[in-house]
Amino acid sequence: MNYGRVELTEDQRKRLLSEALDQARPGDLLFFYHRTSWRSRWIRRVTACDLPHVCVYRGNGRIVGMLRGQVRLHFLRRFFRDEYDFRFVRGSRRVLDEASRFIGQREALIDLVVLGCLVLVERLLGTGTARRLVPYRMRGVTCSGVVSSAWHASQGLSAQLEPMKFTPLDLERAVGKASFLEASLFPPRESAARAPNVAGSLAGGGR
Repeated sequence: MNYGRVELTEDQRKRLLSEALDQARPGDLLFFYHRTSWRSRWIRRVTACDLPHVCVYRGNGRIVGMLRGQVRLHFLRRFFRDEYDFRFVRGSRRVLDEASRFIGQREALIDLVVLGCLVLVERLLGTGTARRLVPYRMRGVTCSGVVSSAWHASQGLSAQLEPMKFTPLDLERAVGKASFLEASLFPPRESAARAPNVAGSLAGGGR
């Protein structure tokens, strides 16, 4: 189901949230981009990734992911209160189990700075080159690192690059881009709220 770019009223956001809660399963991966966050925009620019954050759906309307510098449980509905692009990719219960091991761990600013510099170098030299050659030891965790580590552990896979150093783009390449639910959420304009065909745009085609 692909909703594409739609401007939603409050009631329509609630309807979309209800559908997301109905379709999502524990262990699904949620890629997202917070349009009004400077942090999200910065990561997107550095990593050249359309959806620069990722977390794991836990079930019962909650997700496991980075929030204010720490891996914790928080609610899926927060993504339906502002301007977000998001994509759900089917995962597994084992992904959730592995991701849950990181709850309570924190990110380290030095990791973000070093990885950001290495990723920028790689955009000139080639994917993974700098991060493989520079023996940098992570001090903390990252959102994409947590999910990448959980994904590889759940699949019994090994990678040339340490999964904790994965960017969201690296993870996307590993798991694929096929989604079962995605949308671009925009705050409603006055004209959009009155338009009779806005609700109809929610019936986008499947993917």
